[in-house]
Amino acid sequence: MHEATLSGVFRLYRAALPRCWIPALVLALGGAATSFKLERMLPATADPWVWAEQVRQVAMTGAYWRILLAGAALSLLCYAALAAEILAVAEPGTPRPAAAGFGPAFNAWPSALVAAFIFIVVTTLGTLAFFVPGAWLWGMWQLWLPAQVAERLGPLDALRRSWRLMTGAWWRITTLLTVVFIVVFALALLGYLVAGGVLMVAGLSLGRATAVLSAMEALGNLLLAPLVTAGFVLAYLDRRHAQVPVH
Repeated sequence: MHEATLSGVFRLYRAALPRCWIPALVLALGGAATSFKLERMLPATADPWVWAEQVRQVAMTGAYWRILLAGAALSLLCYAALAAEILAVAEPGTPRPAAAGFGPAFNAWPSALVAAFIFIVVTTLGTLAFFVPGAWLWGMWQLWLPAQVAERLGPLDALRRSWRLMTGAWWRITTLLTVVFIVVFALALLGYLVAGGVLMVAGLSLGRATAVLSAMEALGNLLLAPLVTAGFVLAYLDRRHAQVPVH
């Protein structure tokens, strides 16, 4: 019932999508607002060398990192809410989470921020040291968010739970989720190519073209973020129902 397959991911996505629109919409609007604020800080110049140097200077400012971190924190909250909604759809008889998934998401948010920080720092260091350790760690810890939302775990317990769930299933689960990411990337790229072609034919000004592309990005988040989350949730349920003990 909870076997992690690509067709299973799409079935869960279609079943859960009508209940995911509120957190997905908040995610889309938050992402659009973050992109807009960051783009306003970046220079408008045709010289790539001048642009690169000005970007480097902007990236050294506190305002840039405050906007980036605030956007990341909001995104994490929305993905936790999506996970809560999709978990309820995947498990028949489970009560619908409060406030469109934001009830359990807010409860998990402080621990999720800590777990996300540990996950990003350690996997990044592993990747910089040598690619294989980083990829392996990423795969072993990739189920921490659905585990944390479903089982109300602390940050370290969520990472340990993901490790136990992924033991013996690294290749199968990581391959599935990689395919899901490729599908999402291909759909997003197709949307941008279509939008870019239409904008070129329409001959819109740079300002209007940027606004249209920002709207396309928001629409992509609205439709595709639940698909990514459905992949992680189904992978988590697959391993949990494989009789992997909680402790």
